Amino acid sequence: AALQPLLEGPLQHPWTPPLWAKVLRLEGRSEDALRYLRDVLPPDHDNASAHQLLGLLEFDVGNYAAAEDELLASARLDPFSDVTQFKLAECARLRRDHEAEQTHRAEYARLHALRLQVDA
Repeated sequence: AALQPLLEGPLQHPWTPPLWAKVLRLEGRSEDALRYLRDVLPPDHDNASAHQLLGLLEFDVGNYAAAEDELLASARLDPFSDVTQFKLAECARLRRDHEAEQTHRAEYARLHALRLQVDA
């Protein structure tokens, strides 16, 4: 509630919606975060991070098909996200699509190793 004034009005920063949604998620309020993001994001947005966050939130609340759709959109926009590939593997596992699960797990491992090399 104390942050509510920061979320509204002309001074709202573009990073505010995803950060607020992440706070809600950390508080265990993924459904509230989903509603909030759906209200503030244009339906045709092309933001990989927003798609990833929506995918994580949909996964949190058990909407695995919607999670996979959002995560696939994120992967198309940002093919270098190991987190997205990891969660896509989880979606495939829940669908019992072992081939897709293995493909996403392999891509996750490749991207994660690359990220470790860059960070070193």
